[in-house]
Amino acid sequence: MARVVQQRSNPPYLLILFVFLFLITSVLAVFQFVRADNVAKELRQEQEARRKIANNSQMNEFSRVINNYTGSEDSTVIGYLKKQVEARNTLIVGDKQADADQIKAAQERIAGLSNLQAASGNIQAGLIGMLVRANEEIGAANARLAKRDEDESALKLAIQAKEKELKDAKDQLAKQLAQHTEAVNKAREDRAKAEAGLTKNIADLKAQKDQDIAMLNKNIADQARKIQELERTLRDKEIEVADLKSKQPTGDDKASDVPAYIHAAGQITKVVARDNICYINIGKQNRVRPGLTFSVFASDAAFNAEKAKANIVVDNVSDNFSACRILSTDKNQTPVQASDVIVNPTFSHQQALKFVVQGIFDLHGTGRPTVQGAAEVKALIARNGGQLVERLDHSVDYLVMGEAPPTPAPARDDEPPAVTAAREQMMRDVEAFNASVEEAAKLQIPVLNANRFLVLTGFEPASVGSK
Repeated sequence: MARVVQQRSNPPYLLILFVFLFLITSVLAVFQFVRADNVAKELRQEQEARRKIANNSQMNEFSRVINNYTGSEDSTVIGYLKKQVEARNTLIVGDKQADADQIKAAQERIAGLSNLQAASGNIQAGLIGMLVRANEEIGAANARLAKRDEDESALKLAIQAKEKELKDAKDQLAKQLAQHTEAVNKAREDRAKAEAGLTKNIADLKAQKDQDIAMLNKNIADQARKIQELERTLRDKEIEVADLKSKQPTGDDKASDVPAYIHAAGQITKVVARDNICYINIGKQNRVRPGLTFSVFASDAAFNAEKAKANIVVDNVSDNFSACRILSTDKNQTPVQASDVIVNPTFSHQQALKFVVQGIFDLHGTGRPTVQGAAEVKALIARNGGQLVERLDHSVDYLVMGEAPPTPAPARDDEPPAVTAAREQMMRDVEAFNASVEEAAKLQIPVLNANRFLVLTGFEPASVGSK
């Protein structure tokens, strides 16, 4: 705790200087006065001695007595001694005028000292007044200092009381902090134990979950294989049924040209006619992707490959449904409505279907089928999720047939090697095209011609190559 220091006023240096000068002046004045008094006393003593030694009447009496007994002064020893005494007297007494001057000078010095003493008295009186006032100020300052000392003492007592309160508060806080630290440490220990138990439980749950997932994946794989087998069996049965129906007279049955092996991929659940939008009941969980196209048929009609009600393309996909844009409609049929079914033979909910594409195609109505058209058909199948293969076997789901490729001109003897290689490749393509139909029939693989394939997939020329 910082100590409160009482600030004191600065000493009156000017007053102290005056007092010091006054004391010096007083000492000098006293010294001069004492010296003058001593000089005067010495002069008086000297004059007294002179009077005693050089008293003329006594000297005359002494001379008269001597003369009476000795005779002439000049011729006797007495006379000689008298002369010596007078010389000595002259030396002792000296010149009276000089003594008077000396006495006068001494008196003047004494008068000067008296004046100096008077002036010193005046200065002393002024200094005494200043000292009195200074003493009064010092007394007042001492009183203030005493009051401040008293206040400082009271403040010290208050500070000591506050320090005691602070010490008590610190002790209490330290005690509470120790209790809190103990509680925190205990809570940490409990948390560590809980985390250890939770970690073990999580590890056990994760192991159980991994085991369950592995079992579920195995079951899903088994079910997927079973579904594939059932779909293949169903497709085979449908082909058999179609073959049986084709052998029976059906009169004007409008489904005679309908491929019975085509299945509906989903159903339209809602139509917003003003926005030309519809919604279907399949989504991400059914492997639907934006850009996928479908053809639309009435729910109570067979899938007549020549008469789709409309074509739609998927724009937005959610988990269990998708929003589609209606590309085109058949004005001779009823508008698209809820409960209509959608078809695309290249799309499957479970797995990618396998396709073999043979021939050349005219997708844009130019009247000239090209190899580029075949490439566009393959791109359409791949975009819709189908898988392209080169050879027919039992795993192939559809054979898509275009126009027969042109037969190359007969070989010439002088044709370049590159032309010969191209002609041979064209011959192989023609042979493969001709053999595909027979082989597909043998393997019971459904065959889709170009027009049927494009109608069932909901193809629109502007949508080729779009995503």
